[in-house]
Amino acid sequence: MFENMKREYELFGISFKAFKRYPVFMLPLFAAWLIIASVIIYMARYFVWDNYLVWQGLLVILAAVFVCSFFLILSCSVLLEFIQQNETGKSFNLFKSLGETLTKNLLHVLLLSLIWSIFWSLVTLVQALVLLAMSAKRTEDGRRDTTYSIGIGAGILLILNFVKETVRMFLFIFMPAFAWEDLSLGKTFKRGWSILKQRREEIEKGLGLTLGASLLVFVPPIIMIMIHIFSDFHFPSWAWVACLVYAGLAWSYTVYLELMFVAELYLWQMNWEYAVRKAEEVGAPAPAFYEVQRPSIIDDTPDLIFD
Repeated sequence: MFENMKREYELFGISFKAFKRYPVFMLPLFAAWLIIASVIIYMARYFVWDNYLVWQGLLVILAAVFVCSFFLILSCSVLLEFIQQNETGKSFNLFKSLGETLTKNLLHVLLLSLIWSIFWSLVTLVQALVLLAMSAKRTEDGRRDTTYSIGIGAGILLILNFVKETVRMFLFIFMPAFAWEDLSLGKTFKRGWSILKQRREEIEKGLGLTLGASLLVFVPPIIMIMIHIFSDFHFPSWAWVACLVYAGLAWSYTVYLELMFVAELYLWQMNWEYAVRKAEEVGAPAPAFYEVQRPSIIDDTPDLIFD
């Protein structure tokens, strides 16, 4: 338990150091959040749902989720291009990063966006149904039954959130394959799947750490939403605006945290493979994975330069 807390603290520290040293890393994700937040606000407040049949409304929701997914994956691709520039000793160039993403990475980004949007829609639908059921229990049941239903509903929501975080991190594993190694679609998925199988233990650790970190940063909006649903207290409009801004920043940070972990793990894998090749060239025993020093995005070593 204490070891996990120490790891979470170290993960927070590394991510904040990287952000402090390279604030440009947060720019793509924050820009994506602004677009996603605009889509959500428009759909919630200005879109006229009564003009559409149920199946048409579902198609609109799927399209909106795809747009949000596209800008999320697009921003992650731009961030990986930033990391590649830094890890090859080059200066940050936003236009080059965006250009690389919109040309050689676009097909990969579209496919991952489609996969993520379908999954995201299904999970969001189930989460909405759970929240509706929890709210209905509050109005129909007594206090004892309400407490029980809240506990069950909260547990289901946590499980769904864990599943969503897991799938998102799995998708992130595939991204450096096309962003850094310029692999085709087929080779990208083959490469990502290979790393998933080889580094399952590290991915599981990282998933637990990033999930714990995301739960911590989302505590304030979760408390606010629960108070709104399960009590008669009404927050003023400015409080919801502040909650939305905070949630956007928290969401951007958790995605940034996941991608930074995946980027370092992928760098580690590439450095280990390079060390194995060098050992084979001189007839020496191949080093174990953990015998190769884990690279760091916040140091001055260009870890993507190989002889």
